[in-house]
This record gives sequence, structure tokens and C-alpha cells, in this order.
Amino acid sequence: MYDHKMIENWVCHNLLVYSRGQAVIALTNSKENIEQRVTRTPFKINDIVCNIFDTNDCVVVKDTGLKVTMAGGKPKIYVLKGDLQDTDTIM
Repeated sequence: MYDHKMIENWVCHNLLVYSRGQAVIALTNSKENIEQRVTRTPFKINDIVCNIFDTNDCVVVKDTGLKVTMAGGKPKIYVLKGDLQDTDTIM
């Protein structure tokens, strides 16, 4: 992840989503629940991606994009489900 350039995928007043390589990072400045479809990601349609901080938090990428749901102000880093155990692929 650190070898890749940061690409902004979505920016608004309460949500920043960016990617580095095959990781999508979502940050918020709000404790409110936020839901946003992000169409520009490194993932393909039907990829299953999971949050590295909660591996039960997985999403299937649709043709409408990656559905990012934020709750309680907690950050998320989405990676391909198959890469969860391979930290060399993520980092």
C-alpha cells in the first residue's frame, strides 16, 4: 500500500475515501452514520472486500460502486477478502 500513490475516490464535508494500490481507506469527521456509493475504486464488480479492522464487515462491489457505510466515526480500510491474511499484498 505504501508503495502506491494516493488517489482520492470521494471527498465531501464529512467523508474522505481514497485508495492506495489495492486498499481503499475511508475516514470521517462525524460520529453520525454515513452511507455513500463510491464508483472510483481499484476493485472490480463482484469483488468481495472486507474492512481490516472488522473482518466480518464485508461488501460485494456492485456496478453502482462500493457501498461505504461509516458508523461512530471509526475509520475503515477495505481490501480484497482473499488478501486479508496476506499483509505483504496490503502493505
